Amino acid sequence: MVFVVAPDEAAVAVRGAGPDALFWGAAVLGAGCFGLVLTLVPASKARTYPGRFDAWGTAGLAVGLVCVLIAVGKGAQWGWLGPRTLTLAGLGCAVLAVWAVVELHSDCPLVDLRTAASPRILATNAATVVIGFAMYAQNLVFPQIMQLPESTGYGLGVPLVTAGLYLAPPGFVMMLVATQSARLSRARGPKTSPAAGAAILVLAYAAAPALLGSPLRIVGVSLFLVIGIGLAFAAMPALVITAVPARDTGAATGLNGLMRSVGMTVSAAVIGVVLAHDPQRLDGAPVPTEHAFKTALAVGLGASALGLVLALLIPHGPRPAADRADRNDPGPAAHRPGSSTTDVRP
Repeated sequence: MVFVVAPDEAAVAVRGAGPDALFWGAAVLGAGCFGLVLTLVPASKARTYPGRFDAWGTAGLAVGLVCVLIAVGKGAQWGWLGPRTLTLAGLGCAVLAVWAVVELHSDCPLVDLRTAASPRILATNAATVVIGFAMYAQNLVFPQIMQLPESTGYGLGVPLVTAGLYLAPPGFVMMLVATQSARLSRARGPKTSPAAGAAILVLAYAAAPALLGSPLRIVGVSLFLVIGIGLAFAAMPALVITAVPARDTGAATGLNGLMRSVGMTVSAAVIGVVLAHDPQRLDGAPVPTEHAFKTALAVGLGASALGLVLALLIPHGPRPAADRADRNDPGPAAHRPGSSTTDVRP
């Protein structure tokens, strides 16, 4: 429900308190969610072996990704070959390389890279990155077209709060579609849902440039886009869960969620560069041209097509048997009389 009301709530916050209110509001919500998880979510009892928190792995992954993503996000502003961009990118890659070595030799790694390198997990995470990229592209195009003044020749002159109201219904549609993704996967196979979602994204992005002339048309395109996104993303965790031993599902699904965020972050940087290239002037301020918006949608179309190919390439395969994966570390459950391993499937 937070996603559903977010566009309009964000618009009200920006109008009343400025853009900084969004970041402070997100920080407060994040802290509140952290507290609720600690107090209300019970610890899992389905532990197959004792573990510990991988502090070094967490720090290395955080530092490496932050450096690389800042370099990507600021590359256009600082210059792609500028010293700050190259320094941050090089530092991030070096930290991630050391992090990978440490994780491979850790008894309780934050990310089991051997499992993550399996063909099914690798293909699923690659599809997640690309579809996350495609998902975020339209988020940077449609709100701006709605709010730019009509004097540009392509802007719709919709007020900020009204634009938020226009973009709220797709959130409800995504929530409903996500609940149907599991049924489609059970009926047609696990990779059918992400492939179908990516195919819908391709069709929606292909039609989008011709449907930018009114808010209702943009809402219609947004509805099809979120249907594709809902189908694709709802199935990704299930694909990951069925590809790893039960004890590794938490780390594997967490990595998949991280890949989605990486795709969205890279999309923000790339689409930002596309929109900022060769802008026109409006009342002395630079704004994206209509060509830039259509180019951004074309980039989203290309990412959707690549996501479709990657989704179709996700290999089939049974979930690894827990007793085989845990043969050298059976955990306390293996020593209890009558205990057994259950293969949980979505």
